[in-house]
Amino acid sequence: MAGVDGNGAVEHEADLPVPSFQSQVAFWLSVWSADRPELVERARATAHPERDPWGYLAALGELLAEVA
Repeated sequence: MAGVDGNGAVEHEADLPVPSFQSQVAFWLSVWSADRPELVERARATAHPERDPWGYLAALGELLAEVA
């Protein structure tokens, strides 16, 4: 439940799950690669996202860095 602290600021309980670092990286790389499906396919050819998620994210990040 939300409350008010001594300074008048509203305090909120953590109702939502905190995303993992890996899921945050995956989210941002998917946003940055949304208009570059060929990069996603090239990254998938290097590492499968479900079997090697960090390998896939690393490959996709490197490909995005090359085109930036």
